[in-house]
Amino acid sequence: MKKNILFLCTFIVAVTSLFISCKKDMVAVSISLTTQPASARVYAGDPFTIAGTASTTGKFRMIEMLANPIDGSAPIMLPDGAVTSCANTSGTINFSQIITSIKKSSLVKVMVVDQKGATASVDFNVIIKQQNTTAPVTAISFYTATTGGNIADIGLAVSARGVVYDVNPHPTIALTTKTSDGTGIGTFVSSLTGLLFGQDYYVRSYSVTSDGVLYGNELFFTTLTPDIPTPVVPNGTFELPVISGFVMNPQPNVWSFSGGGGEQRNGSPFGAATAPEGVQTGLLQGDSQMSQTFTFTAQNLALSFMAAQRGTQTQTLDILFDDALVSTIQPTSSTWTNYTTKTFTASAGDHKITIKGTNTHGGDNSAFIDDLKLILRN
Repeated sequence: MKKNILFLCTFIVAVTSLFISCKKDMVAVSISLTTQPASARVYAGDPFTIAGTASTTGKFRMIEMLANPIDGSAPIMLPDGAVTSCANTSGTINFSQIITSIKKSSLVKVMVVDQKGATASVDFNVIIKQQNTTAPVTAISFYTATTGGNIADIGLAVSARGVVYDVNPHPTIALTTKTSDGTGIGTFVSSLTGLLFGQDYYVRSYSVTSDGVLYGNELFFTTLTPDIPTPVVPNGTFELPVISGFVMNPQPNVWSFSGGGGEQRNGSPFGAATAPEGVQTGLLQGDSQMSQTFTFTAQNLALSFMAAQRGTQTQTLDILFDDALVSTIQPTSSTWTNYTTKTFTASAGDHKITIKGTNTHGGDNSAFIDDLKLILRN
């Protein structure tokens, strides 16, 4: 209390000194806030407006705004809340100030000062709302993790809460990858299931109120990777054998080609974009295919690769595992793009992977393929 009184005394002395050169008339001062409610709820540093009118019978000089934090810390003169003038102004003065400097819940005093240093004031509360928080991610396994959060009390009913997560930053509740963990404010625990192993995830808490969705801070975690060697695709970049131009069914080769299947080198008459890996790529022209036999342990896999069309032609690729269709992919342009098949299950032993150019659109339409990789899946 002594600290507040001392601060106000110092302020009044400073104001009186500021206007010592101005003519001093006896005036009556009053103030009313026309657009600011009796109290406000904002986040720390968020802008809000204090607006109203100051009425004097003499000459208006200053409007100042003082924040008295309710935690008892020192009063703060709001530097973005000052309106000053030494003009010969009387009557009613309209003012509107945008405030961004309040960091704590405070009693805000709006003070009007006349040229003599007389003041009038109006008070209102500014409550600083707390942000939601996201709990640290714990118990991380290959497929699961535990997190949660703390939903802040912002004066509104919380109709839903939980966490949302994704492989990309800033996930939103529009995603299906979210939990539903009750209603109301306070702490909660979320169990994340069905995750991919060895995958990076972003997660943050959320709450739903009549004002919309409020998110908590974003956290990052990576699920564990099982100690299973990832199978390598031999000659997955088609660098062997070394060729010039293009060759259908080049040998010796771990790949078996048929139809218009083969390899082409950068600068070939096919006009493919520069190979994303090395200098050669696979080629599937018309009704053609390439296949290779692998020896697997029991595991779930997907095939990842780069693909591109020849110019504006259209070629469709079927990916088969032991002659069963896994995915159908149609490269969208002559620009190299990464594609990944659906997951397929390999039992321990030998299995064949086939990539077919189906040529469903007629002609000798061609596609190029490169950088084949097998990916472990759940």
